[in-house]
Amino acid sequence: MTTSIQDPAMQVYAAQSTDLLLMWRTDGNLPLGGKTVTIAVSDFFLSMASPWMTLWFASLPTVAPSQGWWRNGSELAYAGDPATAPALPGGITTAQFASVRSAYLASLLTSDPGDGVSDWNNSGIITKSLGGGA
Repeated sequence: MTTSIQDPAMQVYAAQSTDLLLMWRTDGNLPLGGKTVTIAVSDFFLSMASPWMTLWFASLPTVAPSQGWWRNGSELAYAGDPATAPALPGGITTAQFASVRSAYLASLLTSDPGDGVSDWNNSGIITKSLGGGA
């Protein structure tokens, strides 16, 4: 008996952080133009969430406004009455934001990979590669 992906017993509606996702990575040097790879759900989330969190964090003011989110060094801070603080993007808490940002930062190389695309950990600052091995 064969099992297909349409089999209701094979369907899941929530993912656990240790689940693996099957993905296709393109590579023109391979016979089929790519290969299958797996990634843990937690790593997939980190790879998708971290870039937008990094951009949002970098866009915050570095001086406390009268009320609102701001960047206090490498920490996320809120000026004003915390009871009136709007939700962070995606509805995550400040602690969750800090946790994801810290995990992402820890996962990065500590020197510029030189590809002009990747992020790297520049003494605790998430930095975009300059390219050309700089």
